[in-house]
Amino acid sequence: MKMLIVIMSLMLISCKSSGQYEKQDLLSKLLNIHKSGKLSSLTSIFGPPDRLEKTDEPNTWKYIYENKSADRESFVTFVNSDKEEVISSSTMFWKSEDDYELLKKRFGNYRWIEKYTPTSPHPLREQYKVEIPELGMAFEYDKLAPKIMWIIFKKPELQKSLSN
Repeated sequence: MKMLIVIMSLMLISCKSSGQYEKQDLLSKLLNIHKSGKLSSLTSIFGPPDRLEKTDEPNTWKYIYENKSADRESFVTFVNSDKEEVISSSTMFWKSEDDYELLKKRFGNYRWIEKYTPTSPHPLREQYKVEIPELGMAFEYDKLAPKIMWIIFKKPELQKSLSN
């Protein structure tokens, strides 16, 4: 019952979200942080994390930023404490009825790599994984119900030079 209340609350919050994005929304900020790869970029934009957790990997910490106000969304970032670099981040994404189309409009000018991922024999699921290497961004979606739950960020791949 509690889970149903949580899901319904998340749906209500997502319905109230604006379809328009500002230039410095959470996605833009995380993309900029991963472009630099520096812990100092993360802390200069978001400050210290709300919680820190040790991971199973040596020298890797989980920085947890919680939604404590209407102007800040929750996200998690993994950090290498020895190198003071950001490894990856993830955030929940639930903005519209068709999150895939929303992201396609926003980031469609980059190269998208879409791969079918056979996860279930159920005929009402058609799962795909999307990677945008230039941005270091990835997510999965169901083509039959294009809601995106999580977006993962890592350091963007540099484009290879055409002249050798």
